[in-house]
Amino acid sequence: MPRTHSLAVTLLCLLPLSALADFYARFGVGASRATARGDYLGSESTSHLRDTDAALAAGLGWQFNRWLGLEATGLATDIFALDDVLERDVNGSGYGLSLIGRMPLSPRWALTARYGVWRWDMDIKPSVEHGTDHFTGDDRVAGAGLEFMASPQAALHLSYDDQAVEDIDLRTVTLGVRFLFGQRAQPTRE
Repeated sequence: MPRTHSLAVTLLCLLPLSALADFYARFGVGASRATARGDYLGSESTSHLRDTDAALAAGLGWQFNRWLGLEATGLATDIFALDDVLERDVNGSGYGLSLIGRMPLSPRWALTARYGVWRWDMDIKPSVEHGTDHFTGDDRVAGAGLEFMASPQAALHLSYDDQAVEDIDLRTVTLGVRFLFGQRAQPTRE
């Protein structure tokens, strides 16, 4: 409940920005790749663990002009799903706030970049024992993407994001759509 509460407070504080910028909602699906380094989660037999799984992303954002925006984003994925080495199911999720930069390439295409912070949660469920360990933290998120304006109200978006989760590198690739609202809802057009 505290995570939902703090996200709601953040979004309410950002609500006045809607008068200064166009509002958008973004949804995406894709894949995540988690890489753990060193002795992580009690695994002494392996110094480097990797796992790939599905990822879901959603965001609410404000586009101030054609180059700069601000986005609150949520992400959910399995970090290690029933890994035989770890013998644990590690689920990860988080939310964050990022500055979004756009560089228009043409009236319909644009490159995007993101940099910000995110609050992550990790639930570790042992496959043999009962109970769950829960960890949280704050780290950085950085990413890049390519966007195509399919219509004045919708853009297709391919993005690559790199989230830090303590000793785990979490990289996601998502394909999604961004729904634009407002009078200036065409950030890649003149």
